[in-house]
Amino acid sequence: MAKRKTPDTFAARLLSLRQQAGLSQQALGDAAGVNRSYIAKLEGGKMQPSLATAQVLAKALGVSVATFDGCA
Repeated sequence: MAKRKTPDTFAARLLSLRQQAGLSQQALGDAAGVNRSYIAKLEGGKMQPSLATAQVLAKALGVSVATFDGCA
């Protein structure tokens, strides 16, 4: 059985995790206390989050911030 490849950029990993959680950008933004357009910029690779933002996003997604380790 083939192992699923983990996306290797923050943008791709965030998008994948959000979709797996069944959340819209708006719902994730609301849960994390950030604007939907900021989520869109993160997922589009136009911005990189601070560690604090990565932590609140991870919490909102129900994962450890370590899930983002190794992201480019």
